[in-house]
Amino acid sequence: MIKPTLLVAATLVCFTIPAAQAQFLIDTSKVTCQQYVTTKMVNSRDIAIWVSGYFHGKAGNAILDVEELKSRAEKLRKFCQTNPQKLLLEGAEDLFGGKHGSIDHARSAASQ
Repeated sequence: MIKPTLLVAATLVCFTIPAAQAQFLIDTSKVTCQQYVTTKMVNSRDIAIWVSGYFHGKAGNAILDVEELKSRAEKLRKFCQTNPQKLLLEGAEDLFGGKHGSIDHARSAASQ
């Protein structure tokens, strides 16, 4: 038979482990390039993937080019290093959004 103290200890461990994995939200509209480049809380690769999906969604493009994603992430990182005060999404818009952005270009190339 399991001792009551062992059962209580096991229950406490089960409930405290998930609580130790804190979750936080990021308002990407407020993230600066400096925060993107220097943050240690979140992997910048994860944010670059989100940014790529955000702009692909705006362009109505469901195609994922993994090599292009890597290239865009590197371009964004370099841009942010030289423009630390700019907002991340503004920088990404300059690089990838709009009529001449690579997202629209990728969609056009894929439809041919």
